[in-house]
Amino acid sequence: KEFGFVLACNDDFTLIQILDRSWYKLDGYCIFRNDSVKKFLVYDKEEYFLNEVVKIKKIEPTPVPYVSIDCWHTILQTVNDNFNLVGIESELIYKNKLYIGIIKKIGKKKFSLIDIDRVAEWGDSPTTYEFKQLTKVRFDSAYIKTLWEVSESRKVK
Repeated sequence: KEFGFVLACNDDFTLIQILDRSWYKLDGYCIFRNDSVKKFLVYDKEEYFLNEVVKIKKIEPTPVPYVSIDCWHTILQTVNDNFNLVGIESELIYKNKLYIGIIKKIGKKKFSLIDIDRVAEWGDSPTTYEFKQLTKVRFDSAYIKTLWEVSESRKVK
C-alpha cells in the first residue's frame, strides 16, 4: 500500500510523494504503473485522521526536480540524472523486494543497475532487468539517501 500526494499522472504512470504513516512526514517519491493498482481511495473528508494530521502538521507536498513519467526509459533516465540512487521494484516477480543502486545502462527493453545493499556495500557488477518486469521506482527517501551518505562517507576514509 502506498499513501501520499499525487504530483503527476498520465494514462500509464502516477508519481506520488510518499506520506509515512508511522512518522507522519513526507518520505521520498514513488512512480508506479497504473495497471498495477488494484484499488485506490481518495481521502477527501476533513474529519479523516490523516487529513487532520496533514493540516495540523502543515504537511504539503514539495515539487520534485524534473522527472518524466512518459515511459520507464525516461523515468529511469530522469530519476538517475537528478538523484544519487534509485530504488526499483518488480512485484510481478519479487513481492516486497526493493533493489537500490545507480542505473548504468538503459536500452530499449532492458536496463542495468549497480546494486547497493542494506549496509551500503556495492555489488561487483551490474544486474540487468527488463522494463516489462518493473512495477515501481522509488527515490529520495530517508532510507535511500542514508545508504548514499554512508557509502560516500566510506570513500573519505
